[in-house]
Amino acid sequence: MKLSYTTLAIPGRSCEEAAVLARRYGFDGVDFRVTEKRGDVWLDTPDSRFREIVGALKGEGVVCSSVLCYNPIGSDEASSWQTMEQSLLRHIEIAEKLNSDVIRVFTGNPQKRADSADFCKRTAETLARVADKSGSGVRLLIQNHRLNSSVGDTVSMLDTAAHPKLGMIFSPDHCLIIGEDVEKACDAAKQYADRMYLADIKLVPDGFEEILPGNGDVPLIPLYHRLSEGANIEWLTFKWEKMWYPHIAEAEVAMPYFVDYVKSHGII
Repeated sequence: MKLSYTTLAIPGRSCEEAAVLARRYGFDGVDFRVTEKRGDVWLDTPDSRFREIVGALKGEGVVCSSVLCYNPIGSDEASSWQTMEQSLLRHIEIAEKLNSDVIRVFTGNPQKRADSADFCKRTAETLARVADKSGSGVRLLIQNHRLNSSVGDTVSMLDTAAHPKLGMIFSPDHCLIIGEDVEKACDAAKQYADRMYLADIKLVPDGFEEILPGNGDVPLIPLYHRLSEGANIEWLTFKWEKMWYPHIAEAEVAMPYFVDYVKSHGII
């Protein structure tokens, strides 16, 4: 089992600092964000910068565990699917430059579309086409997300695509937020998930609050064991979104807490 964390936990810090923190607190990898909105790298980042990041990672003995895409999604506009495809192909190139074998993908929310089944089908076809065209070993993993696809919709897309380079990242906190049964979602995710995001939340009347693992409403450890019964989980990723919720604990508190948390449950 390997541990990673997303750079949402360390807003404003460099990729070099991300590598140092990973090594310091016992993580094996860092999940870097590709976006112009406070991202770590951009679609037009020069190759020289990628080489610097790879060098920093190697110097600390850690890796880029995934590239987090904030990719455009398909719509009623025919050209949007080509835009999505081209963007994902560029993200795959970035993953290769960072020596990563995974990009995290968003799909949009099928339930917000007039024909959700058709949207799932077209998304699946686009992802499969990207996987075929890339010619690399980089895999595209869909994360279930409250603003994008549920686990149910994600599994439907992956069933349709039926492509070996497509899979998913199971994020149970988002199941809870949208009211998706977390145990049923976990069972459905088993056939496609080889990564899990560990993030806890506490449901409140006006939404949810981010909270350190084990202190909220997400049964993280039971779900991890349930998922592991049918899936080969390679990475556990600490998703601590301080970038969006500045009031939550600093990385220097949250990161060692997370490692101690998984160790206390015998996961590593």
